[in-house]
This record gives sequence, C-alpha cells and structure tokens, in this order.
Amino acid sequence: MKINIAQETDEDIQKIVERLLTLEGFKKIDEWYLEVNTPFITYPDSKNEGWKTRIGFCLYPELLSYYEEGVGDCTIPWICCRFELEGMQEKLEYDLLKWIVSKFKECLIFPFMDEDATAYHFNKESRKGYTIYKMYVNPDYPEGYWENHALG
Repeated sequence: MKINIAQETDEDIQKIVERLLTLEGFKKIDEWYLEVNTPFITYPDSKNEGWKTRIGFCLYPELLSYYEEGVGDCTIPWICCRFELEGMQEKLEYDLLKWIVSKFKECLIFPFMDEDATAYHFNKESRKGYTIYKMYVNPDYPEGYWENHALG
C-alpha cells in the first residue's frame, strides 16, 4: 500500500502547535518539538535550572486502530504527543499528566481517552531509568474520542 498522508498530518500538527503556542509557557524549539514549563519538578537532578520544571514534546503521526460507532473497525492517523521523564514519583506523575491534559483542553485539543490508559489518556512505557508517555490528539475529533482497551 502506498498512501502518502504527509500533507494532512503535517497540517494537523501545525494546527496543534499553533493552538499550544497560544498558552503561556509553551515554546516552539523545532518544527514539531515544543517545550513547556510546568508547575512540577520534572527533572530534579538537572544541572540546568531551567530544565528542572520543563518537559519537551515531540509531535508526530501514528496510526490508531479501533472500533468507531457507525463506521466499524478503522485505522486513523492521530498525532502522538510524546515526552519522556526520569524517575517520577507516582503521585507527582499523575498530577503532571492531568496538568498536561488540562493544558491541551484549555486550547480546545481533546485527547483520545481510554479508561485503562495511564491517567485515562497516556500510553506509558517504562524503560531502564526513564519512562515514555504518549498521548494522542486529532483536530478532526474536536471532542476527542473514547474507546475501551485501545491504548495498549
């Protein structure tokens, strides 16, 4: 199969970046990479004081497969908002993830929701010494989307 979806996904990412940049604390570093200062200590061991409360988001397309009422089984590109953290305490992690979702919702970007996902919105992958978090958004779903057992 040869289907080039780059133009559509690039436009979606640009829409998301533009909305996030309207919020205080978000800064565009690269084409699809943003940083934001948070109210949390995210990197307590950082030698760079500015990074102690900051996270960096990488945005890129990923395909999600799920069942959509009225459509059936579907595979649709969503924009993955990915970031990493080192050694986060569980309570602080949950509060940070809720804060991130609230910032996206503040600029009318509603993420994919799965009741079994971490903090209802995140795919969490623990690695040696750090954790990868992925949240999915799609401007064509202005109210987000809810699916049970979708984000592994």
